[in-house]
Amino acid sequence: MGDSPGGLAPPNATRQGAWEKLEIGREGFTLAGWARREDGTPPVAFELGWDRHRVQIQLPPQGPEAHGRAIGFETLIGMPFDPHEDWSSAALSAVWADGDRLPLPPTPALEEALFRFFRFEDFQSFQLLFQNPAFRVNDPLLQAHGAARALRIAGDDVDFRLAGTIVALYRAIEEGSFRREEAERLISLWQEQQAGLGAEAKGARLRWVTSTHLAAGYAALAWGDLSRARAEFTAVTGFADRLETWPQFLSNLGIATMIAALLAHDAGEHAEAARLLEDAERMYPRGVAPLQIWNFHMFEELRFALHVWQRCFVLKKILEREAAAHILPPGSKVALSEMSATMRRLVERGLVRDMVVAAPG
Repeated sequence: MGDSPGGLAPPNATRQGAWEKLEIGREGFTLAGWARREDGTPPVAFELGWDRHRVQIQLPPQGPEAHGRAIGFETLIGMPFDPHEDWSSAALSAVWADGDRLPLPPTPALEEALFRFFRFEDFQSFQLLFQNPAFRVNDPLLQAHGAARALRIAGDDVDFRLAGTIVALYRAIEEGSFRREEAERLISLWQEQQAGLGAEAKGARLRWVTSTHLAAGYAALAWGDLSRARAEFTAVTGFADRLETWPQFLSNLGIATMIAALLAHDAGEHAEAARLLEDAERMYPRGVAPLQIWNFHMFEELRFALHVWQRCFVLKKILEREAAAHILPPGSKVALSEMSATMRRLVERGLVRDMVVAAPG
């Protein structure tokens, strides 16, 4: 903390302060701004506030040399995430010892960032920021803030609400940004809607319905509810006949098929595991055929889908005991932790027991 990056403010300056930075990282908010008053008295603190939360940054005592200068600061604030807070209401003020307060306007660059990340108003903006694989924001805390706003403003837009629910559920199980009771509430709302939504889900709607099943399945696994997890993953496999209406569904379908089969196998239900894997050999070419390869991300999607369905094929052959050398290499095996980055993290954290099935011999 000390002089602002701009140094001494001009004597005739009409702007007496600015809010220059609000960046979110894994540790919290990085906040920066500056202020001065015409009588030259330096501020004693800066205060960042929302509707429900408020934090004050006390400045160190300023010497005589600070008189008349623009006093700036930059600091890291550890702020617990609250899904019920309207984070778009953030405001920064400078505070003086005599109780005077000066609201600090965001710089144009910060205003743009605040609008983009905290004040977006439509589904398309949310998708681009938080669910477009090529450009999305990957910081977990920023994703949590985006999900909270999406759930707050989605209203009757079903796809918007499901998209927000998906991000919130992943943040609940991976970092705990959303508490379990909040995640359970979102899943309950989803369960009330899913029968009607799933019946007609095609195209883009298929993405949101099946991705919600997948996220709810991961959550159930993390919470040790294997029965509910199986139901969610198995539900995804029920949409296989609509693959051509949304080919990008290929990876999610493979992940759900594999996890559901592994859970059935682990429970001793080998016939059910085999049933789930019946179409493993045909599913990848079915999904690839209508997929238009037009950008780098689509090639990445194909690569990942190939990995997923290859593991499904290997498990199918292991369960059929067709592990001859010309079909599967010696020592072939599949594991739950191989299926996705989320599953790997859940296994590494000890929230889910890895399930490994190896070829005989």
